[in-house]
Amino acid sequence: MVRASAGAYRVYLAEDLQVDIEQAAAGTDRAECALVAGEPATAGQLAAQARAVLGRPLLPGVEAPWLDGKRRELSRLLLRALEILAEARLVSGEYGHAVAAAEEAVTLDPFRESSHRLLIRAHLEAGNGAAGLWAYERCRQLLAEELGVDPAPETQALHAVMLRAGAALEPVAPVPRTSSVTARSAKVCPYRGLQTFEEADAEHFFGRDADVSRLLERLEASKFLAVLGPSGSGKSSLVRAGLIPALRQGALPASDTCAVRVLRPGSEPIKTLARELTRLDPSLDEPATARRLFEDDRALHRTVEAAADAGSPRVVFVVDQLEEVFTLCVDEEQRRAFLDALATAGTAPLGRVMVIATLRADFYPRLADHPRLADLASSHQFLVTPMDEVGLAEAIVGPARKVGLRLEEGLPETILRDVARQPGSLPLLGHCLLELWERRADGTLTVGAYRDAGGVEGALAGRAEAVYLSLSPDEQLVTRRVLLRLTQPGEGSHDTRRRVSFSELPTQPQECETVETVVDRLTEARLVTTGGTLPATAGWRCPTRP
Repeated sequence: MVRASAGAYRVYLAEDLQVDIEQAAAGTDRAECALVAGEPATAGQLAAQARAVLGRPLLPGVEAPWLDGKRRELSRLLLRALEILAEARLVSGEYGHAVAAAEEAVTLDPFRESSHRLLIRAHLEAGNGAAGLWAYERCRQLLAEELGVDPAPETQALHAVMLRAGAALEPVAPVPRTSSVTARSAKVCPYRGLQTFEEADAEHFFGRDADVSRLLERLEASKFLAVLGPSGSGKSSLVRAGLIPALRQGALPASDTCAVRVLRPGSEPIKTLARELTRLDPSLDEPATARRLFEDDRALHRTVEAAADAGSPRVVFVVDQLEEVFTLCVDEEQRRAFLDALATAGTAPLGRVMVIATLRADFYPRLADHPRLADLASSHQFLVTPMDEVGLAEAIVGPARKVGLRLEEGLPETILRDVARQPGSLPLLGHCLLELWERRADGTLTVGAYRDAGGVEGALAGRAEAVYLSLSPDEQLVTRRVLLRLTQPGEGSHDTRRRVSFSELPTQPQECETVETVVDRLTEARLVTTGGTLPATAGWRCPTRP
């Protein structure tokens, strides 16, 4: 129930409703008790769950005095959860996880010596004395330069232990020197443009916290989940930069111990799956594994179970852009074998495989030809809907603030109004924000730069037109042909992007150099992407050239 009084609103929750922040605070208390009681596994799980909640921004884009105090309170609570998590991982012998948690705490509050000490201890326990010394030196320099004080006696005692152990200060990594907000914002672009947010971009991925929570809820009840949505809805980014990091942080029981394999089916999905299995277990023979997958729908499940007997963890297979089995794979038998393997692995009782597949919604009816997977997808699916205004505001403001960028007053509101007039404009918004970053002035994103770029609707078209007009007539002709080859015409559905190798683009040997120039220009303008199994642009060579 909501009541208005004294110029504000008060929300009264039903007794059976709980607030996630309050649950996280209570979970942090329980984690500390578990750690004291000698139960590091329980402490780590509780602290990781609390960290996943407390690490989300509180009402980004909203400024109010009461919010400042609440944000400081949550920041202190997050620090406490991170330190408990680091200590629990340290006691459990999970030194890599301990280092990661301690580093996050140090980044959150560089002047908190207890976090620095945890980081030093984690490096020492991992047998990396040099990294421990560098961590101490970073702490000492920061305190001396910013506060004019020496490290606390406890921190100095750790330093003495390292010296007695014979640790040597080696150049394992430079000491970060990123105190200047302006310098940082000048170098770090927090926006991805038209590209998918990857797991490494998680810290810049905002606006989908509620969706990540709902995905986790569904995975608590099923080992299979189909993530559906229209083209450009952000399915891949949601899974790669939202869900996967949450799983790695222990958002589900023991999910931080899972191996995560991300793949796109491509034109030979069975071969792709076999390749991922051999990466999971290098003792496997890839051609033999592919044959087993083709002949037996239980092969995926059984291969992972066999690896589990050898000590491997549970495996999460993220099949991104599942529609490629229809758009790129022309072998019906291979398509059937691949989809049946996913269905069997995702339903095996007590199995160790979890399957998460993203699929364009207009391809969902095509699953009808594969009843087993269709039944699974109909029962266990999540529909990615357009971001609401709050989520869009977070996606605009959150990444900028993360790297210290300032937004001119009125800019977020201007962008949001334009987005509201353009349904399905998330990709256009992404490119527009990238254009804004490239036009930043002294670390500030301005309304003037937004207008100059063409706004949400015109930024992408303007960039593409500018690149096209800068090309010679011959290059323009090749550009049209290249873009056509990068498009897969739809049959009863919208056209889709198509991945190609460079060798497919030239139609005759003398075109190779022109094609390379065109692709370089399109890539530089971020209108096409290269990578994955394709050679890097600088290394592309026409087959007829030396």
